[in-house]
Amino acid sequence: MNAALVSLAWKSLLARKLPVLLSMAAVALSVGLLISTEKIRGGVRAGFENTISGTDLVVGARTGSLNLVLYSVFRLGDPLQSVSWDTVELVAQHRDVSWVIPMSLGDSHRGYRVLGTDERYLQHYRYGEDQNLKVAQGTWVNGPAETVLGADVAKSLGYVLGDEIILSHGIVSAGFADHDEDPFTVVGILAPTGTPVDRTVHVSLLGIDAIHGPVKVNEDYRPDFVTSFLVGMKSRPTVLRFQRILNTYDKEPLTAVIPGVSLSRLWSIIGPVETILKVFTALVFIVGMVGLATTLLASLAGRKRELSILRAVGARPRDLLTILTLETVITTAGGVIVGWTLAYATLWGLAPYLRANYGLVLQAALPGSFDVLVFAAVIGIGLIAGLVPGISAYRQGLNEGLTSN
Repeated sequence: MNAALVSLAWKSLLARKLPVLLSMAAVALSVGLLISTEKIRGGVRAGFENTISGTDLVVGARTGSLNLVLYSVFRLGDPLQSVSWDTVELVAQHRDVSWVIPMSLGDSHRGYRVLGTDERYLQHYRYGEDQNLKVAQGTWVNGPAETVLGADVAKSLGYVLGDEIILSHGIVSAGFADHDEDPFTVVGILAPTGTPVDRTVHVSLLGIDAIHGPVKVNEDYRPDFVTSFLVGMKSRPTVLRFQRILNTYDKEPLTAVIPGVSLSRLWSIIGPVETILKVFTALVFIVGMVGLATTLLASLAGRKRELSILRAVGARPRDLLTILTLETVITTAGGVIVGWTLAYATLWGLAPYLRANYGLVLQAALPGSFDVLVFAAVIGIGLIAGLVPGISAYRQGLNEGLTSN
C-alpha cells in the first residue's frame, strides 16, 4: 500500500476532527456496551450457579429436586417434611463424607428467612469461587438467644450489635405468630456475599427449638429434626454413588441432589432473562454499526469537491477508494480500542462492588475469544461500510464535484 495514501488518509481525518470523533464515539459506545453487557450477562449466570459452591449434595425429605434447592439454597418456599437428626448423624459418620451442615427453616423476621444451624455452617459453607463466610462485625452464634445477621438484613433494617429482634413463625409476621417472649440479641453481622446468605437471619438449632417449646439446654443438645442438610464428600468420584444411597435410603424417604445440576436446570427455567440480555446486546451492536454507516454516507455528500480536487491533481479512482476505506478502518479501529478500554476499565473498577453486593464474579472478565470476534466483526462491518462511499467516489466523474453547487 502506498505510504502517501496512508498519510493522506490520516491528514484527512485530522482535518475533520469533529465528525471523525463522533463516528469513533459511536463505535466506542457500541463496543463498550456490547462487551460490558456480555461480561455482566456471564457474571449473572456465574453468580447464580455459584450461589453455593464446594457442596456436593443437598439432602432433604422426599420432594422435588428444584423445590429442595429453592428452600435450602435460595430460602424460597417451605419444606413439606423434615429429616430426622439420626439420619444427619448417620450421614456425617459415613466414611466417604467429609462434613455436613444441618439447616432448619420455617421462621422469619420482618420478611427475612431465619436459618437454624451450627458452627459447621460458618466453617464449611462456600459460595462464588470457593469463598468462605466471614463475620464482619462481632462473633458467630454461641448461645440459644443469639443471632448473626446477613449483610442485607442488617443494612436494610438498620440493626447493630446488641439490638434485640423478635422472630415470627412462618414467612410473614402476623402479630399473633410473633415469638415476643423469646427475643434474640444480635451478636454478629456477616460480610456481604451477594447470595441469599445476605438476606438470612442465622440462629442456633437450639434457638430454633427453644422458641417453639421447652427444651433442655445442655452441651449435648441434639434436635429431633432439621429441614435439610448439606454434604461435602471426601472424594468427588463418590458423589453419584452416595447420592443413589441416600435416594434409596430405607429408614426414611430422602431426596439428595447435586446443587450444580439443579441450579443449571433452574437457570433453564429463568433463561428468558439471559435471552433478553442477548437481544439487547445484539440491538446495541446493530444500532452502533448502522449509525457508523449513516455517518459515513452523510459525510460523503460534503466531500465531493474534495475528492474531485484529488482526481484533478492526479489521484486515480482506486486511490480514492483506498483513502476512504483507510479512513473508515482507522476510525473503526480507534473506536474499538477506546470502547474495549472503557469497558474493561469499568468492569475492573466495579468488580469488587458487584461481587460484594450482587454476587457477580467478574474475574473471568478478561480478553478472550469473544473480544477477538467483536474486534473482527466491527472492523469487518466498518470496512464494508467504508466501501459504500468509497465505491461511490470511485465512480464519481472528474467534473462532478467541481461543477456541483
